[in-house]
Amino acid sequence: CTEHPRFWVSTSGTSGSHKWIPVGDQDVLTFTEATMRMFTMAVDVAEGWSLLLVNTPAPFLSESSGYYAVIGQVLYDGDAELAFCSLPETFDALDFARKEEIKGFQAMPSMAMLVAEGVAERAGAGAREQFKKERTVGNLLRAVAASVLPIKASNVFKFRWGIFAGEPVDPYRSALKESFGLRPATAYGASEFPASAALECKVQDGLHLPMDNCLPEMIPLEELSKEETIPGYVPQTIPLWEASPGLTGEFVITTFSEALPLVRYRTSDLIMVVSTDPCECGRTFPRIKIRHRSDDIVNMGLIRFSI
Repeated sequence: CTEHPRFWVSTSGTSGSHKWIPVGDQDVLTFTEATMRMFTMAVDVAEGWSLLLVNTPAPFLSESSGYYAVIGQVLYDGDAELAFCSLPETFDALDFARKEEIKGFQAMPSMAMLVAEGVAERAGAGAREQFKKERTVGNLLRAVAASVLPIKASNVFKFRWGIFAGEPVDPYRSALKESFGLRPATAYGASEFPASAALECKVQDGLHLPMDNCLPEMIPLEELSKEETIPGYVPQTIPLWEASPGLTGEFVITTFSEALPLVRYRTSDLIMVVSTDPCECGRTFPRIKIRHRSDDIVNMGLIRFSI
């Protein structure tokens, strides 16, 4: 571990216990390169890109990729715009994103659906307020339409793509696509190992887990059961690149970070192996799906906290 971290990232931790993660000089470069590579899976960076990232405030920050993306743009002179906000400012930030025509949206899927559900109510109230200020025929028609017709998030925001993380996305996938009119991409990672974050490509057949900066393993469910029932039993791991499709177990990772290297770090998250064969997109990293996140989070809309 480096004696002088460059900065610290706060996080709710993979098990709900608050943590502070040190980041060294080399980590900044490594994490930045990994983050930029991750974004290229979901975005055509040749056209440039813009992103609204909804973050949780400290000490519940569990997504630091946005900061590394900013650093990456400075280092590589990329054509990108990033807007950050925390949960309480979400609706104001979305109004800003609408005016600036920001193309990308990154948030927790449940938070995104909360936004989608509130769009119709806010759109109707806004249309009526505008008609009170300017009593024109056009404003009257908009107010009537907002009161009668169902208003979707896609009618208000023009996001072209979205990255959703922090909790399983599959239960929300169809609703996100229907509400926002975009292709939702699933991301998985933790502040403890940001350079090894996984993301769906455009094929969307599992999350690509990079193996050039980590050694991923898993503890099969059978081994986890033995650990629970046999006192002192040490569960055996399987290298992810040797695991069979469909195998489910706890994700274990070894990383080579400068400030916080991890050796067989048990995340308590359950993953399923999709395939270790090359993807249709051409990438050769193993693909996984997240079956369960270990965080015990109470979700009360804009308010989220660990228990």
